[in-house]
Amino acid sequence: MEILSTPLFRWSGLYVGFLSGDFVFDDTGVYVGWEDAGGRVWKQDGIYMGQRIDGHYVLRREGFTTPIPQPGKVPPVVPDLPVPPTNRSPRPPRPGWKDALELVGMRPTAGDLVGVWRNRNDLIQLNDDGTYGLISGNQPPQSGTWDLRANL
Repeated sequence: MEILSTPLFRWSGLYVGFLSGDFVFDDTGVYVGWEDAGGRVWKQDGIYMGQRIDGHYVLRREGFTTPIPQPGKVPPVVPDLPVPPTNRSPRPPRPGWKDALELVGMRPTAGDLVGVWRNRNDLIQLNDDGTYGLISGNQPPQSGTWDLRANL
């Protein structure tokens, strides 16, 4: 049985993803979170995102206590991507509400990744000319080229 999807938009009108059953995906099919029976939307890690409004938007009230995080769910199988709808006209501002989908689908640019990244044992330097240097544990240093090709 095919599950119908509901398109989701930013308050600005930009299409950013869809709801398939109770699961929220971005426009490329990346699992974002889920919707509970009360219309509340949760990120995949169980952090509250907001309330589904007018069927196609998710907004969060500002200045109110955020609900207690919920246990995350097992990521679902990614459904077939729906045909993206056309963007909608921007909605008028709602004082006291924030668009909970404003960052959904945002991807870093290569410039966002340039710099030194490290953890306890490794260090990688991503340079803006597309080269990198990697020092990892007791391994010999490595170098090469990099480019940003897809979602992180």
